[in-house]
Amino acid sequence: MSPPSYGGHSRIEMLLAQIKDEFSGQQLQQHDDWQRQMDLQVGELQSMRQILDVLQQKHKTESTEYQTKLRAYEDTIHHLEFQLSSKTGITLSDAKNDNVSSPTNVKHHQRGKDQGNDQAASKVTPDWPDWPLEDVSSEHKQVGSDWYALFNPRISQRLKVAHRYTLQHDAAVCCVRFSRDGRYLATASKQTVKIFEAETGTLSRSLEERHDTTEDSLIRSLCFSPDGKFIATGSEDKMIRVWEVSPRKIRRFLSEHTAEVYAIECASDNRTVVSGSRDGTVKVWHVNRSKARHTLATPDGVSSVSVSSDMEFVVASCHDASIHVWNMQSGQLVAVLAGPAGHTDSAYCLSFLPTSAATFASGSLDRTVKLWKLRALLLGRGSASARHDGGGGGGGGGGGGSGGVKTLYGHVQTLHGHTDFVVSIGVTPDACWILSGSKDRSFRLWDAYTGELQLVVHAHSNTVLSVAASSHYFATGGGDNIVRVWSYSPFLEY
Repeated sequence: MSPPSYGGHSRIEMLLAQIKDEFSGQQLQQHDDWQRQMDLQVGELQSMRQILDVLQQKHKTESTEYQTKLRAYEDTIHHLEFQLSSKTGITLSDAKNDNVSSPTNVKHHQRGKDQGNDQAASKVTPDWPDWPLEDVSSEHKQVGSDWYALFNPRISQRLKVAHRYTLQHDAAVCCVRFSRDGRYLATASKQTVKIFEAETGTLSRSLEERHDTTEDSLIRSLCFSPDGKFIATGSEDKMIRVWEVSPRKIRRFLSEHTAEVYAIECASDNRTVVSGSRDGTVKVWHVNRSKARHTLATPDGVSSVSVSSDMEFVVASCHDASIHVWNMQSGQLVAVLAGPAGHTDSAYCLSFLPTSAATFASGSLDRTVKLWKLRALLLGRGSASARHDGGGGGGGGGGGGSGGVKTLYGHVQTLHGHTDFVVSIGVTPDACWILSGSKDRSFRLWDAYTGELQLVVHAHSNTVLSVAASSHYFATGGGDNIVRVWSYSPFLEY
């Protein structure tokens, strides 16, 4: 028998190797094809992810903007009810639709429509301002063609007032301020500051802001430097503008705030301005520098700021009803004034008394004015919170005959009388008189020493948004688009 032949086996092995190579090549080709498909799919997924990221970011941005606007609207509704329709938001139809008589129909003026629900306020509100006008004796009233003033019949008259002139504007007047020397009166309405000669009401010059946005961005606050060389304005476009009064040009933009600038004040050194914003911060600036020297935080929006005459303290009123106090030089928080003796609703306006380094007045949406003796409160009690002396609840009771005054530890006085939000406050240069303006359309003059209400003036058909005083005049700006200027002097009996 012949031996086996191995040639066929070799051919089989070669064939198997060829098949294996072909199969491996096919697998490799399939793998490459699969890899390419995977790469394409990964590329498509990455593109889709990028598109999704863009859409998510856009949605996040729009959602944030929406939430910001929503919070702003809610904040406006809750804290600034009087600002709903015209961005300073004076509801101009309000004068026609509610039950408060206008100055041209003075038969009988009523309390605010919510007064009946405020038992605490009704207990201390003196009844004489609510008397029918014909029941007020002639020696306790002054009546003009479209205004009237009522003097408190329960105390001696110490002031006489006279209406000097009216300045018409195209929109609500958010702010009025006198220069330190009393020669000029500045008003802010829409995007324009107008400077008038205080004696005559003659227009001296206008400063008009030019904004990059097409939206109306109103000037909400202004201040004169003590030397009268510049004016600073705070606006809804988040900007502070420092203007040279002569020539009329912007010296500097200050732009660190992230929301509307509601408040601004010039300090006594002619170099420092302090601003407050809805972003919850107070900033201390040098007018020749673009970066704030201090940024002072609060838990809520800031509606008003004031600086003590010696530049030791900065105070700010907040929407959460608190008042914050800082050392201006160090930026250190000194106190938060809140609690039983504090305001029970948003603190909206405040001003230091010019001749006192540590006494200031504040007004609130709780319808009260308060006088704070800051240094006594800080040193005498060792606590930042004003506290009640046990004679009643809330911000204190009071004697109705003198305008509803209650002294708490000798450090806080609460002045009752307004029947709606107190939204503006001012002090005469001699620190004798406090002016307060309200959504009840009146402004009132209070004795800064006793807290007694001297007189009530009805001269606006809408909210009295701003008040200011010089040595001889005081000015009131309203949601009715007008500024009224009044002279005042001591009342002398002959």
